[in-house]
Amino acid sequence: MTRQTGVSAARRGALLLAGAVIALPGKGHGQSTVTLDEAVQRALERSPAMAQQEQSVGNAAASQRQAWGSFLPNLSATSGASVRSQSQFDPTTQRVVEGSSDSYNAGLSASLTVFDGGRMFSNLTAARADYRAAEARRDDQRNQVTLQTKQLFFAALRQGDLLDVARERVQQAEESLAMTRTRARVGSATMSDTLRARLELINAQQAVLNAETNTRAARFALGRQIGESSPVAPADPGGLEPTPLGLSEEQIFLIAEAETPSVIAAEEAG
Repeated sequence: MTRQTGVSAARRGALLLAGAVIALPGKGHGQSTVTLDEAVQRALERSPAMAQQEQSVGNAAASQRQAWGSFLPNLSATSGASVRSQSQFDPTTQRVVEGSSDSYNAGLSASLTVFDGGRMFSNLTAARADYRAAEARRDDQRNQVTLQTKQLFFAALRQGDLLDVARERVQQAEESLAMTRTRARVGSATMSDTLRARLELINAQQAVLNAETNTRAARFALGRQIGESSPVAPADPGGLEPTPLGLSEEQIFLIAEAETPSVIAAEEAG
């Protein structure tokens, strides 16, 4: 009898602890909320990889301007000045005569390379290709960051929905347990039925704990992606019903081969 009482007390303690954890703040409580477009924009602005690709595009643009500048003439200007003073003794007047000799000069020269075996044109072509390749790599990185952000956004949204489902399961299990106890008091349910109902409630509460952990981890991952140090809750975007693409499989492959940034970058680099 004492053992059964101890087991019952332990179970009640577990239920109270689970109930306290379940009473944690709900969805978005005390957390910042972000829409899908805002998450993508903030991720692109704060992505180190995007900053690196933007710098690469800037360097490629500077190299292209330098290649264009080789076609312009080279101008050089020079200037100089000389100021010299001298003192002489005049024996006639028995006096020291002060004097100076100043000179100024300036020059301007220009040079233009008329023929260098096509080196300037080759450098310009290479600079243009490097610039297009840098732009393609930047677009490819933008697509990767956008895709990763959307995946994290919808993962956090999915975990929030699963948490709501788990909490509804707890509510249903509590109602089922209360109903089973009522039936047991009137003699229409056995002790086994009550134990199964309590077990279902405990399993439901454990599922809520797991769902809360997964939701919190998903929101931290989303916050880290957009440059936040705290968890961020995703806002329900709505209108996510799939729509037909309107392209055949062959057209999709042709577009992918012609316009994929990674393919363009590889072609320009080659």
